[in-house]
Amino acid sequence: MHTVGVYERSGLPIEIIPVPQWFIKTLELKDKFLESADKINWYPSYMKQRYIDWVENLKWDWCISRQRFFGVSIPVWYS
Repeated sequence: MHTVGVYERSGLPIEIIPVPQWFIKTLELKDKFLESADKINWYPSYMKQRYIDWVENLKWDWCISRQRFFGVSIPVWYS
């Protein structure tokens, strides 16, 4: 026995269908991203540090597919 999510209106179970995802490898390019920060004219200047902090804290590759099997997330559901 385990808990299964259900539709609010009909009470039918929600089935999550996994689909393939596509990623861009960003972690192996972090050094190049940081080098490029010195080649950019930053306005306002504090944005350079914000960019460096963002790059240094990348923990996983960028998922570009972001597929949603049930389509665009809008507040309308069908059973």
